[in-house]
Amino acid sequence: MPVLRADGDALRWYECGRRGMPWGDWGSWIKDQTPGTRAIFYGADGSAYDATPAPYSSNSRYYWTPV
Repeated sequence: MPVLRADGDALRWYECGRRGMPWGDWGSWIKDQTPGTRAIFYGADGSAYDATPAPYSSNSRYYWTPV
């Protein structure tokens, strides 16, 4: 469930699993989970599209439309 923030919407996911991305266009992400873990972003066809580096990592300008 999105959490409304003053600087935009945020999703906070704490457990592993595939989830649908509710928006597209430009946004950001922050990865601050268990050391050594990575988030994998999948494209509409189900194939791995991108992945985050291990925590702590972030990207202040990420294009979400293909995810």
